[in-house]
Amino acid sequence: MLLQVLTNRIDREESILFAAYEDNKAIALIQLHYTFSFISLQKSLFLKDLFVKTDDNGDSTRIRYC
Repeated sequence: MLLQVLTNRIDREESILFAAYEDNKAIALIQLHYTFSFISLQKSLFLKDLFVKTDDNGDSTRIRYC
């Protein structure tokens, strides 16, 4: 379900994902969403989610900005 939501957002150009890799393994993921600024009358981006791998067990820390 989550993968489908992210795929739909990317396909509709509503979101951008960036991933950081170390030794061919993802260690961080950033999701940015487009929004419209009524002050500047143009699109802008805001940080929606930031995931960072914190240990060798594969656990991650999620920092969410809304």
